[in-house]
Amino acid sequence: MRAPAPLAGRRGTCNQCQAEFRIPHPRVEQQVDTSSASAPTITPVFDKQSRQSAPSSPQSSFVRPFDSDDGFHALLDQVQQVASQAVEQTRRKQVASKLTAAQIGAAFSGKIEKPETSQAYKSSLLGVAVMMFMLPLSYLGLIFGCAIAMLLYIFFVVPYLSSSMFAHGRIGFLMLLVIWAPVVAGAITLLFMVKPVLGGRSKRTQTRTITREEQPALFALIDRVCEATGAPQPTRVEVDMNMNASASLGSGMFAFLSSDLVLTIGLPLLATLDVRQFTGVLAHEFGHFSQGAGMRASIVVRTVNQWFARLVYQRDAMDSVLESAVTESPTWIGIMFALGKLFVLITRGILWLFMKVGQLVSSALLHQMEFDADQYEVRLVGAEVFKRTSRDLIRSSIGFEKALDQAGQWLPEQRLVDDLTLLTKHFTAKVTPEEMQQREQLEAIQAGHSTHPTTADRIEQACASGSPGVFQLAGPASALIHHFEPLCRIVTCEFYREALATDVQLAHLTATAEWLPRLQQA
Repeated sequence: MRAPAPLAGRRGTCNQCQAEFRIPHPRVEQQVDTSSASAPTITPVFDKQSRQSAPSSPQSSFVRPFDSDDGFHALLDQVQQVASQAVEQTRRKQVASKLTAAQIGAAFSGKIEKPETSQAYKSSLLGVAVMMFMLPLSYLGLIFGCAIAMLLYIFFVVPYLSSSMFAHGRIGFLMLLVIWAPVVAGAITLLFMVKPVLGGRSKRTQTRTITREEQPALFALIDRVCEATGAPQPTRVEVDMNMNASASLGSGMFAFLSSDLVLTIGLPLLATLDVRQFTGVLAHEFGHFSQGAGMRASIVVRTVNQWFARLVYQRDAMDSVLESAVTESPTWIGIMFALGKLFVLITRGILWLFMKVGQLVSSALLHQMEFDADQYEVRLVGAEVFKRTSRDLIRSSIGFEKALDQAGQWLPEQRLVDDLTLLTKHFTAKVTPEEMQQREQLEAIQAGHSTHPTTADRIEQACASGSPGVFQLAGPASALIHHFEPLCRIVTCEFYREALATDVQLAHLTATAEWLPRLQQA
């Protein structure tokens, strides 16, 4: 490899990676006697200090070719290292957050007036919370009543009926089985009723905690939204792979006694909303933080409703065992298990009534809490942004469901895409007006027992105020996250681990961008 001496010190560009590098200065030798030892090998230098320390006699300077392949490979390694560093710096600039704390702070023009809550609404909170707390106690009373009834049957009814059955031979034996069948069925029923009380609570969706040091722009926005709305600061911020954002007080049955304010943000929200829309969503969640006693009452309500829903609908290994006992046991024993299954179904029917009562009692309260939280959002970002966000959330939810469905269709092919948010954006852009209309109609049908009011009702109340908002900033919400794409890949991988219950690694995933063109052609 040769280079003319006049080009020493100039910059060049690699034809393959387009990275810049400097042509090294040669080591200059003094003219020596040809009989002396062989000339030293030229070692290329890249640093400025070495170049300045080298002799620069114009009479004796010349460039020697590399005497071996070692010198050439050393130079090539240095060029490749410089090129790789340049490429990495370019990549980091492309994925780093594009918004700064100064830009976010300048986008706020003031604070908002805190919505007022009526005294009647505050009084109703206590009543609803007490009623919801009484429902689990009623369930425990039902268990106690069933246990007492079975004991009375065993100690009084069974001895009385069985005392005269053994004298009748085979028929007496069959009658004895009939007498004890309710005992077996009752024991099965009690087991299934006690199981949810003694069993562990439902598994919480896995989340990833982020810190202020990792995401300074996002936390700067959170600080300003809390200041503008008068809401307390969250003690922890988490992200997950759900199309939702939520404000909560820790987790568990007694979370309403906790002071651990947790803000959970779904990365698909950041991928599909702009900054003003996402800021409005934050204001809505911080509105829940500001509700104080209302938020604690809502936690009791939601926890009880979810608990009853789990009792009614959730099935486990014990249900499979009971089903097998009914179908595979001998006839007479199978009849006793079938009777037990019937009692379990009757019990779940009673629990279904409890669940519906809880939903009806709490529905109006939860709807009002959502309306109140909406006012924080409207006053911060404006009624028009709220209206646009409400529609886009429906569209994004449909896109997210399609993305999960597509990911499920790829599972038999052992193909796991590395970014579900990118797949969500693809399907969100393809949601049709007909699909939007169908989703809104479904909302209207389920409004009576839903925890959230319909989108149409929320927009109607929001537009009544006509607030212009106090926050103005353009750009995608993903610009708030430092290295958004790598974070999405990591959370996507964690989502797979939880959903598939297997050790999925990033190396097992394929690039989502490689498959999007195929979906567009389909």
